[in-house]
Amino acid sequence: MQGNQRQSLSPTRRRALDRLLTEYLKQPDDERNAFLGHCRRRWPRLAGWLDKLVAANQGVTLTLLDAPLQGVANHALDHMEIAEDEALSPGYRLGPWRILELAGHGGLGKVYRGERADGAFEKQVAIKLLRLRGAGLGNQLQRESRLLARLDHPAIARLVDAGLDEQAGPFLVMDWIEGQDLNEWVADMPSRKRCLDMVMALCQAVDHAHRRLIVHGDIKPGNVRIDSEGRVKLMDFGIARLLETTENPSDTITALTPTFAPPEQHRGEPLDARSDVWALGALLTWLLRGGPAGTIGDVELRAIIDKACNDEPGKRYASASDLLADLQRYREHRPLLAMPATAAYRLRKFIRRNPMLVGGSTATATALVAGLVTTAVWYVEATQKAEELARVVEFQERHLATIEVQDVGKAMRRDLFEQRREALAASDLSDDEIESALEELEAALAGVNFTNTALAMLDTGIFERAREAIDRRFADQPVLRASLLQTLATTMRRVGLINQAVEPQEDAVALLKETLGEDHPETLKYMQQAAVLAQARSDHETAQSYLGPVLEARRRLLGNEDSGTLHSAHALARNLQRLGRYEEAEALAREVLETRIRLERAGVRHLETQTIMVEYGRILLDLGRFAEARQYFYDAVEVFESELGPDHQNTLATMNSIGNLLGRMERFEEAARIHAEVLKRRQRRWGDDHPGTLVALNNLAGSMRDLENYEQAETYYLEALERTRLMFGEDHRNMAQLFNNLGRLYRKMDRLADSEHILRRSLELRRQSDGSGHRDTLNTKHNLAQTLFEKGRLAEAREMQAQAVAGIEQVLPSDHWLRGAFLGHYGRIYKAMGQYERAESRLLKAREIVVDSLGRSHSRALEATRLLAELYRQWAASEPDAGHDEIRATWLAKLEDAHTEEDR
Repeated sequence: MQGNQRQSLSPTRRRALDRLLTEYLKQPDDERNAFLGHCRRRWPRLAGWLDKLVAANQGVTLTLLDAPLQGVANHALDHMEIAEDEALSPGYRLGPWRILELAGHGGLGKVYRGERADGAFEKQVAIKLLRLRGAGLGNQLQRESRLLARLDHPAIARLVDAGLDEQAGPFLVMDWIEGQDLNEWVADMPSRKRCLDMVMALCQAVDHAHRRLIVHGDIKPGNVRIDSEGRVKLMDFGIARLLETTENPSDTITALTPTFAPPEQHRGEPLDARSDVWALGALLTWLLRGGPAGTIGDVELRAIIDKACNDEPGKRYASASDLLADLQRYREHRPLLAMPATAAYRLRKFIRRNPMLVGGSTATATALVAGLVTTAVWYVEATQKAEELARVVEFQERHLATIEVQDVGKAMRRDLFEQRREALAASDLSDDEIESALEELEAALAGVNFTNTALAMLDTGIFERAREAIDRRFADQPVLRASLLQTLATTMRRVGLINQAVEPQEDAVALLKETLGEDHPETLKYMQQAAVLAQARSDHETAQSYLGPVLEARRRLLGNEDSGTLHSAHALARNLQRLGRYEEAEALAREVLETRIRLERAGVRHLETQTIMVEYGRILLDLGRFAEARQYFYDAVEVFESELGPDHQNTLATMNSIGNLLGRMERFEEAARIHAEVLKRRQRRWGDDHPGTLVALNNLAGSMRDLENYEQAETYYLEALERTRLMFGEDHRNMAQLFNNLGRLYRKMDRLADSEHILRRSLELRRQSDGSGHRDTLNTKHNLAQTLFEKGRLAEAREMQAQAVAGIEQVLPSDHWLRGAFLGHYGRIYKAMGQYERAESRLLKAREIVVDSLGRSHSRALEATRLLAELYRQWAASEPDAGHDEIRATWLAKLEDAHTEEDR
C-alpha cells in the first residue's frame, strides 16, 4: 500500500494534483463541490488525494513560496473576509504551521508563537498576521516574500514562509527569537560601548539587505530583539513596502512609529537606503539617551548622529556601511567622515594606521610595486646611460602593467583571515570557538571592499612616494622625468586610480611640449595617452582637445595613410561618437575604413581593418542604420574567428555587437542566443568576475527582459550588480548602467517603488561620473520619467522628461530614433494631463522621427501610431464636434497597415 502511495505521488502526479488544487481554489464557494465531483469521475486516484488535501485544511491556506500556487494568491486574497478581532485558537493550522499561543499585538496585527505541524522538521516560529488590503496585495506579498527569503545574515530574523489563509488573511512566518526586545534591554542602562555594539551590528544587517536592494523602512526598538545569547536580531523586513499596497494610505504612518520615521516617510515620499540610515541614527540617539530622555555630550557622536539624521537625504551617509565605518573610526580614535576633514586625509590616516592589513602575499605585492617604481628611479639616477634608461623604463612599464589590483585586494583579505586564524590557534580556544570567531570576523568585514582598500594602499603607500621621488630626483631632467611620470600615470590608470592619474599625466604632456615641442612624436604619443585617460573618466571634451591636435599634426607630418595617422583618426571618430556627434564620427570612420581597405588591396593587410569595421558598424547602429551595421559586423567576426580563434576578445566583442544589433532589430530570441554564447565563452576564458564577463551578463539580462522572462533577467542583473560592486566599489560608473537597466526591468514588472529607488541611484551616479548633459544621464532621466508617469505623478514626470528632451536635442542628430522616443513619452504625459494640443505636436514629430529611422512596422513606430489614435479618441470625447474622430480613424487605418506590413 505504501508503495502504491509513493507511486501515486510521483513528480508528475504531484504537479497534476497541484494544478487541480489550484483550480479548486479558484472556484466560487457554491461550485467547489461540483468541481470535486467532476474530478472524482474523471481522475479517481488523484481525486482521492485532492479530497484529503481539501479536508485537511481549515479554510484556504496558500503558501506563497510554493511556485505551483502562485496564480491563486491574488485571487484568493481579494475574496477573503477576515474577522478583525477574533484571535486564532491554539492548534489552528496555517498550511504546514500550527498556532501555539498569542504572543503579542502590533500596529499591523497579531503575533503568534507557532511550530511546524507536518512533521517535516521541528521548529518554533513567530507567525505575524497582516491586516492589509488592497488590489494586487497578494502578488506584492509573494514578490516581497521571495525577495526577503534571500536575506541571510546573523543579525536578521530570517523569513521562513509566507502565505494567505481564508480566515486569518495574509501572514509571515519568521524565526522565533527568545530573549528581550530593545525596550527591555535599554531599561538595564547598557554602557555606551554596548549601545555602539548594538547599532553597529544593526548597520551590518541593514547593509546586507541594501546590497540586495531591500530597504527595511521601519527600524525602531520594537523591531529589534536581543536573543538569549546577547545577539541582536532585526525583525520585520519588508513590512513597510507591503504598506504601499494598503487601501488606506494613512495606515502607513499609523502603523509606523513617527519617532523613528524619516521626514520623507512622513511626507509620503519613496524610501531608499538613506531612509534606513536616518532611522539608525534616531535609534542610536534613543539608545545613548537611555530611551526617550537624556542628552548626548560627545561632540563626535553628535556629529555622527547629525549627519545620519539630516533632513535632506543627500546630506546623510550614503549607506549603512558608511555609517558603520564612521562608528568604527570613532571607536578607534580616527578622523570621522562626519567631522571637517578631507577625504584624502581620512584615507591616508586609515591606511597608515592599519599596517596589519598588509601581510603575507600582500607584502610581496607591495614590495614588487615599490621596487618597480622607486628602485627603478634610483637605478636610472645612478646609470645615466640612455640605452640603459630605455631598458629600465620599458621594464618598469611592462611589469607594472601586470598588476591586478583585485588580486592584491583578495590577498589582503586572505592574509587578514590567515593571521587571525593563527592567532586564535595559538590560544586555548576549541575548534568550534575558533570557527565562531572567524565567522564573526566574516560578518564584520561584510561591507569592506578590499579592492578599494588595495587601491588606497597603492595610491598613498606607493604611487605618492614614487611621484615625490620622481619630482625630487629628476627636477633638472625634464624628458626623463616626463617618461617616468607617463609610466606612473599609465599604471595608475590601468589599476583603476583614474582621477589620481590626471596630475602626473598632464605634467608629463606639459614637460614634453615645453622641451621637445608640440609636434614631436613622443609628445603626440603622450597626448594620445592623455586622451585615453580622459575617456576613462568620461571626460570626452577633454579627450577631444587632445585627439584633434594629434590627428592634425600626424596628417601634416606623416600623411593620411600612415598607420599612426589612421590610429589617431580612428580614436577621434570613436570620441566623436561618444560625444553624440554621429555625423562627424561616421564621416571620419568611413574615411579611415576606406583608406584601410585601399591599402589592403595594395598588399598591406592588417587585422585593424576589421576592428575599424566593427567601430564603424557601432556608429551605424547608433544612427539606426541596422542593415549596413549588420554587414560590417558579420564580415569582421568571420575574419576574427578564422584568424584569431572563437574565444579571442575581438571575436567576442564583435559577437556582442551583433547581439545588440539583433536586439535593436527586435529579433530577441536570436539576440539572447548570441549573448548567452558570448557569456559562456568569456566565463571560460576570463572567469566570472572579469569586466568583459560582467558586460556579457548584463547583455544577457537585457535579452531576457526583452523576451519578458523577467525573473531570469532579475537574477542576472542582481548577480552582475553584486560582482561589479565587489570588483569596482559602490560608486563606479558601471554600477550606474546596471542600476538603470534594473530600474527599467522593475517598471516592466510593475514594481514601481523599486524602479524609482534604483533609477534615482543610477541618476545620482550618472551625474557624478558623466555629468548632467551626457547621453547616458539623459537616458536615465527618461527612464525615471516613465516610472513617475506609471506611478501617476504626472507633474514630476513632465518636469523630468522636459529636462531629458532638452538635453537629448543637444547631443543627438535631429533624425535620431532616440529623440523620437523621448518626444513620444513627452507627448504621452501631456495626453494624460489633458493638454491635447501640446501632446499632438510632440507625438506627431515623434512618429515622424521613429518611422524615418526605424520603419513604420518597428514596435516603436507602432507605439507612436497607437498613441496618436488614442490621443484623438480622448480629444474627441472632450470636444465631440471638432472632427477628431475622423482623424483617429485615419491613424487606426495606418496602424492596421503597419501591422499588415509587419506580418509580411
